[in-house]
Amino acid sequence: MKKLLISFLVLGLTSISAIGATTAYFSDTEISSANTFTAGTLDLQVDNQNSVVKSFTVEGMKPGDSYGRKYFRLKNTGTLPGVPKICLTNVQNIESTGITEYESDGVPGELGANMELIVDTNGYWLMTSGQKFNTFIDRCWTPSNPADAEFAASGSDVLDPNEEMIFGIALNLPTSTGNSIQGDSLLFDLEFTLTQQ
Repeated sequence: MKKLLISFLVLGLTSISAIGATTAYFSDTEISSANTFTAGTLDLQVDNQNSVVKSFTVEGMKPGDSYGRKYFRLKNTGTLPGVPKICLTNVQNIESTGITEYESDGVPGELGANMELIVDTNGYWLMTSGQKFNTFIDRCWTPSNPADAEFAASGSDVLDPNEEMIFGIALNLPTSTGNSIQGDSLLFDLEFTLTQQ
């Protein structure tokens, strides 16, 4: 009896194994090959240049003179959208070392304290006249700053690939400016930055 029971048990296990071994499920395999990931680019050109851009020099200014708008054309030549930022940096108010009592008064910053700065983007004024240059030392203009509400690239905060915007700067020396600026100089840099959105 024991042998008969073992025989049934072995026969049962063999049947279960045979059924399990012959069970089949459908399958299908596809291969996705040659996948490529490429980093996008962010490249800001100013006046079609990637390196040092043009500068301007005004000499012999006197009260009542204006230096009309100087335009810079900013273009995103990359493949990613970016947020533009323009900063007024490295400002130097240089006191004259001339021989008249006005040129050698020893007080730097008089030209910047009297010069009016006006900037615009795409023809929209970011400020009105009457704001003195020295109040903008180390100042940046960005779309995210509520004070720069008009600072925009074609109506948005973002400079899309191949999109351009115009940044303009104008300087005025009011007629009310006194003798203290004689021979003084004002030097500054404009720094243009495009940051990934």
